[in-house]
Amino acid sequence: MSATPNATSKRTHEDLDALSETGSQTKKPRHEEKAAGLCRDDEFWEEDGNIVLVAGNVEFRVYRGVLAHHSPVFADMFSLPQPVGDVSTAPGSATSCPVVQLADSPEDLRHVLRAILPRKHARLVHDEAEDLSFHAISAYARLGHKFQIVSLLEQSTEFLMKTYGDKFDRWHENRQPGPPKWQDEYAIGVVNIARLIGCPFILPGALALCCTLRPKQLLHGFKREDGSEEKLDESDLLRCLNGRSELINEGAFTTVLAISSFRHPACCRHSKECRKQLRLLLFAEKEYMSIPSSSYPFKISAEDLMSWQDLCEYCMNALSEKIAEQKVATWRRLPTTLDIEGVDGWGQNAGQVRPMSFVNL
Repeated sequence: MSATPNATSKRTHEDLDALSETGSQTKKPRHEEKAAGLCRDDEFWEEDGNIVLVAGNVEFRVYRGVLAHHSPVFADMFSLPQPVGDVSTAPGSATSCPVVQLADSPEDLRHVLRAILPRKHARLVHDEAEDLSFHAISAYARLGHKFQIVSLLEQSTEFLMKTYGDKFDRWHENRQPGPPKWQDEYAIGVVNIARLIGCPFILPGALALCCTLRPKQLLHGFKREDGSEEKLDESDLLRCLNGRSELINEGAFTTVLAISSFRHPACCRHSKECRKQLRLLLFAEKEYMSIPSSSYPFKISAEDLMSWQDLCEYCMNALSEKIAEQKVATWRRLPTTLDIEGVDGWGQNAGQVRPMSFVNL
């Protein structure tokens, strides 16, 4: 399945008016409004720039040609006649130039400008793609979609597909599912990005991670850099509440099923002792099935590993492999469990899962 979301159709003049506020007939001339606390951006104010973008209360003086090269929306926007008096009057400006008022936050716009107008000491090559912050990826995806900046949209989508896609090995072996420096609740923002750009293949993994959040986190979401709230919409919140219970039950049932159907490997030298230990494990797992748990259903927990130490090495590895197979089956059912459409083929990349290593436990 292609990771690239559907391209947005060419904007009409009415659409462009909605993207910026320069077309309003009721607004006062810009120079009469400039006293309302606007300030220059410290990072993006080019004295020879020929366009000023205003986001929130921050002005960015940059180059219209560069913006138009990356974005057909900006190119169309700049082709419209600017209202009389719509010029920058920031103190110290050598010359006046047109101003475009945007509805985006200065934080988001700054992330995008860093990508298409890199500064002198910008880090252009990352050792790890995971060094990118959630806020940068979010701005790339949302503004890339809005302004049809194809490179940003495609690269941010590819990153999210790799991080939240259907390769099961990333979600196994007790590892953090999302990027190491991302908070778990950022999965809420990933769900909303996937909805916005029309990329449902990101949804199963992101919603599954949302299912592991504490109820308060799930309900209230988190705040973006600009202070705005990022929350799930009602339908996705309901998916998580329903899916959470089902995934918890499946997580417990997976271990019980694996132990109850376990067959000792031929190389086991302590079958009597291992059988006894497996009966104890099965009894304990059945007891715990009635206890609510928020543990992620695709990991083998540290508690599981410690409880298996009385098994021989061969039985531990065989049990781990059997449980991993059951977890892959749960993984492949995620679209059905979470009521997600448009993700045919989900889980085909799960592949063979490597058993857990029990060395030095």
